[in-house]
Amino acid sequence: ASKTQGKELPELNFFYEIEDENEIAESLRMYAQLGDAKPLLVLLDIPERQIYVAEGTITKATVQQTITDYKADKLAFKTLRA
Repeated sequence: ASKTQGKELPELNFFYEIEDENEIAESLRMYAQLGDAKPLLVLLDIPERQIYVAEGTITKATVQQTITDYKADKLAFKTLRA
């Protein structure tokens, strides 16, 4: 974990789905109620029950900016529905 603006940030874990039958990705999609839209860039905070879904085309720059914005606490997370 790293520190940003005086608070401890959790370690980031990345999952990606290449196959249509990936059990981990499917479980996460069901948990977060994401449907079948692809491609997706999602930050999922399971303990806090929050989600952020990036909009637009996913590129290396998009991923880097999303991580930078996350570390700077600039992302608008939504609460996951029960």
